[in-house]
Amino acid sequence: MISSKHSVIYAATFAALCNLCSAAPNAEPILKNDILDQVVSHRHHHKFVGDSLLTSSISDTLPEGRQRITGRVELGAYSMGRHIPFWFRTNTNGNIPLNYNSGYLSANIQKPYKHPLNKTLFDWAVGLDVRSNAGTQLNLRLTEAYLKGRFGVFQLSAGRTKDITGLVDSTLSSGAFSISGNSLGIPKIEISTPEFVTIPRTYKLIAAKIGIAHGWFGRTPLMAYTQRVASANSYYHQLQIYGRFGKPTWKLKFYGGINHQVMWGDEKKIFGNDYELNGLQTYWHMLIGREYGNSSVPTSKIGEQLGSVDQLIELRLSSVLIRFYHQFFYTTGGLWYLSNIKDGLFGITLQNSNESHSGFRWQKLLIEFLNSKSQGGEIDARITPSGAESYYHSMYRYGWTYHQENLGNNFFTNRNYAKPSLVMRDNAYIINNRVNLFHLGFAGSIGKLLLSSKISWSRNYGTYATSSIGVSVTHNTDQPTVWVNGRKRIIFPGPYFERVNQLSAMLLLQMPIKNNFWVSSSLAIDNGGLLPRAYGLQMSLSRRIL
Repeated sequence: MISSKHSVIYAATFAALCNLCSAAPNAEPILKNDILDQVVSHRHHHKFVGDSLLTSSISDTLPEGRQRITGRVELGAYSMGRHIPFWFRTNTNGNIPLNYNSGYLSANIQKPYKHPLNKTLFDWAVGLDVRSNAGTQLNLRLTEAYLKGRFGVFQLSAGRTKDITGLVDSTLSSGAFSISGNSLGIPKIEISTPEFVTIPRTYKLIAAKIGIAHGWFGRTPLMAYTQRVASANSYYHQLQIYGRFGKPTWKLKFYGGINHQVMWGDEKKIFGNDYELNGLQTYWHMLIGREYGNSSVPTSKIGEQLGSVDQLIELRLSSVLIRFYHQFFYTTGGLWYLSNIKDGLFGITLQNSNESHSGFRWQKLLIEFLNSKSQGGEIDARITPSGAESYYHSMYRYGWTYHQENLGNNFFTNRNYAKPSLVMRDNAYIINNRVNLFHLGFAGSIGKLLLSSKISWSRNYGTYATSSIGVSVTHNTDQPTVWVNGRKRIIFPGPYFERVNQLSAMLLLQMPIKNNFWVSSSLAIDNGGLLPRAYGLQMSLSRRIL
């Protein structure tokens, strides 16, 4: 189910849909603003100070009987040098400030769902979020625009939303592997169960959450080696299946699931008449992850395919909610053979359940470790038919990005932000995807003052293409190759990427003042060998207007 075995996943999806059709009375609202908000592409606000600020921005449901349009306006300014600090541009849904001194104005408006999920058969919601930056240039971004309709336990949504995909913390994490909320959302149509739904006849022990989406990347530049065309019209496919074991009232619950994403389209134009599949056959191969190739077309899966296999354990104690979570990564299929089993995102969160409105209160503590150094590409790694993974690399010029910003974890560095003195191959956009990351997140309050921080320290090793041991390959190539431990490798001439360390940190403060106004200030710094040295200060004034 991770390489050509995707057909198992889709069969499971069909069976789950059949079971869920009659499950409306068993729908279970989940806790908003938690890790599990983001299991199936739920919206999230770009702030991360904690649940109390995020409720109206995240939730699509108001208390029963209320159907109020809500809105918010924010005016802010940045002061920084030539380079934007990492945490000012990461996991912001594409809300990236301009460098040097600049200002911005943002506004959002939304009509949430009127009723909780199990209180009405049909409901609808709509939202719009725009932002304008002014400084060395002027730009306007539509960061969110969506229309959603809910029928029973199912939801149909269309437009651009603020998404995170996978079992990770939604407010303090370094970022999910597949979709992290880093870039603008891909315009898409999605059918999903937006909340966990109990499977009938399981005595509330088993619940499921599923979603399938089709989206549009637009015109996407290709690598030069595709030769026939310079760009292609590309589409987006996503499937997510997640489950929960444990009754809603249990203190101990287990979650798990998989997500599958594909960037694909225009294969006939890319490969010419040698490409023999028609449109329906291409879609089916893409859907189930089946490989295709012939004497003229290199054998591979359709487009760029990737995802993660996630696990989470939740333990609710009297005063603390503890969650342990982990993501396995996959792209070409190495995880099926356990060749990249060393890689993954490991996390633990501690969330304070005690309420306190005076003095110091810690709200959430997060610890994460990310390893992507293996990729199944080491000299002694298990030999697999699919070869090494090479995260976020593909035949698309900018890899796994949208508008040249990472769709997944932003600690995989693209060349726009890296120090130009680093070793990088001419055709590589993601120049650093072999990373060891240690990440800490904290959220708390002192009286009315809300504070949060993110501190990230990483060791960075570039890519296998910029390493002295080279790239493991399974296909024929025009590049000279050597055989090492029974595996064919391309070893490029030096110089090679030497390990560099990097520290990035951010502190955010927010406080309510009179008449629904909020003031906020944040400070961010970068220091190390991967990114240019940077520091910045942000201040803003916001108000809820509806």
